[in-house]
Amino acid sequence: MITKGKLPISKIDLRRSVEMKRRVFVACFILCLGLLLLTSLEARAGFSVNVAPAEFEMEPGDTQMSSVLVTNSGDEPVHVKIYVGDWIPIETGTQYLAPGECPRGVSKWMRASPARLSVAPGCSEELFYEVSLPEDANLEGSYWGMVFVEEIPPGVEELPRKTSRPDMAVKTVIRYAVKVYVTIPGTEVKQAAFTEAKLTATKNGFDVVALLENQGNIYLRPRVWIELYDQTGTVVHSQPHQLNTVLPESTRDYVFELRDLNLSPGRYTALVIADYDAPSLIAAQAEIQIQG
Repeated sequence: MITKGKLPISKIDLRRSVEMKRRVFVACFILCLGLLLLTSLEARAGFSVNVAPAEFEMEPGDTQMSSVLVTNSGDEPVHVKIYVGDWIPIETGTQYLAPGECPRGVSKWMRASPARLSVAPGCSEELFYEVSLPEDANLEGSYWGMVFVEEIPPGVEELPRKTSRPDMAVKTVIRYAVKVYVTIPGTEVKQAAFTEAKLTATKNGFDVVALLENQGNIYLRPRVWIELYDQTGTVVHSQPHQLNTVLPESTRDYVFELRDLNLSPGRYTALVIADYDAPSLIAAQAEIQIQG
């Protein structure tokens, strides 16, 4: 006799069995996936590309060529492909775009070759790319793009199917990106300003955040640092920031984490200073009050 609303014992056992098999399958899949990724990455750990940014000064109609060096220090041949694209900075990092999707993208004037290349173990090979600007008098300021070098992973054999469930295979792809900047000489407008400065107290210090805006038409790589002054005008602390690129019509946060400075009670002035090779420095200011 089966009570209404309850399953027979046999059905309960069946559901438990199915659920247990599902959990075991998921756990095994995750474990195998992790081992496959780890093994694949370890096997191809020797694949590398020099990723230093390329910077050109070019007149409209000019063509320049450069290359990236692909090195295989592993034990197996590496097969790669090279292609170009655009990119823009976003709040979470970088957004990659197809050629022509960025108004100031240079990749629509770029060509890379050979499209595919094999690098033997212990060897290095060059992949070439060229930038050919059109004859356009309206070109001005800076343009930028990206050269991508991407590994073509080895094929994965199809396993014999014993059930109707589709087999699964995982491939890891290693991709390097080389930034390319082109500036039209004589057309540069270099202008920047700090538009905001914020101070946030922390458990053992405070953070100073300054927002720098590139208001010109060329990319900037300003040297930015912070100086902390006491009431007598004496610098009691200074700290450099890493060198970052700020593209035209974009902004970048410069964050300084000031910790465990052992400051005496009183009022302090924090100046975030930027030198972007203009006639004058620019600065953002924040006032700090240290309580006794």
